[in-house]
Amino acid sequence: IRISNTGTWSTKEYLPMGCFTIPEKNEAMLWQIESNTCWSWELADTNYLLYLRLSGPSELDTGWWKKLRSGEKFESTKAAISFGGDFDAALAEMTAYRRLIAHRIESDKHHPVIFNDYMQCLNADPTTEKLLPQIDAAAEAGCEIFCIDAGWYADESGWWGTIGAYEESKQRFPDGFKKVFDYIRQKGMRPGIWVEPEDIGVGSTALENLDDDCFFVRHGIRVHERGRYQFDMRNEKVRAHLTDIIDRLIADYGIEYFKFDYNIDAGVGTKCNADSFGDGLYESGLATVKWIDEIQAKYPDLILENCSSGGMRADYMQLQHYSVQSLTDTWENSRLVQLAAAAPTGVLPEQACVWCLPKSDFTNEE
Repeated sequence: IRISNTGTWSTKEYLPMGCFTIPEKNEAMLWQIESNTCWSWELADTNYLLYLRLSGPSELDTGWWKKLRSGEKFESTKAAISFGGDFDAALAEMTAYRRLIAHRIESDKHHPVIFNDYMQCLNADPTTEKLLPQIDAAAEAGCEIFCIDAGWYADESGWWGTIGAYEESKQRFPDGFKKVFDYIRQKGMRPGIWVEPEDIGVGSTALENLDDDCFFVRHGIRVHERGRYQFDMRNEKVRAHLTDIIDRLIADYGIEYFKFDYNIDAGVGTKCNADSFGDGLYESGLATVKWIDEIQAKYPDLILENCSSGGMRADYMQLQHYSVQSLTDTWENSRLVQLAAAAPTGVLPEQACVWCLPKSDFTNEE
């Protein structure tokens, strides 16, 4: 059995996990690979022995190779293996290990209830008029964080391809965006906001100050995925640009919670300043979480959510650097129940954000 992943979405089809059990011997072995880009595992029996291979990027599975120059070194992807009498026991051991490595800060240890205005709500179409009654309702329901989702920067409905500058829309907020965040605090909640830092819309005004070295490049052109360009997070200019955005949003609006989304899969990587596409991909993934650490060190009370298009990077390279993980973007409540029940297999319960989407026509059971 061989399972692998290539791309900037690490869990788009499978989690980087597996489990092997021998019920008659009361033995179980569970593993995870800690990579936010490429990984693979292979399980086989040979000569009556069990063979397990765990890997980060490799030339065989993901087209990765790297030439080490004199004095250079490469540290491979980390992996963890736990053992127990059955699946639950092995999972309990893995859960204990995850609690040792997972990123937690004092600010989020009491597990706050977060209201986000996207699904079955404003759907990336926020305005002052629409948000104020939502804020009232969320406060009355006992929510502790109110997070404004996408679209707040776009004058019309084109929020997808214009991301990048993250400046408030005057049409949506004629009295100023700060008024909304002041109202959130007035209602006793902490203000949050959605941004998608690792890519930029092809129609963004922020592109004017960025050159090709700032992006994934393949075959001499920028990687273009669903109306977005992928940032090369190794680039100091990129990281400085993104840090300036975070600094400004915190200074202007008093943001205490960021939902960091990531809605594209940039594929096999970049050849710019790399030995192989996979080399550029892997190093950019490492640089991404290092930048997250820099932001967290600068703002130690800031809560960061790893959304990644609703669980497309639910791996423990990412989750060593984020407080919480948004599990899914499904709108179907029956599926949400299944995902919530299964979530502790892949994500610590205290890191797992499970959407709750009540509708006015639901029965009590629903």
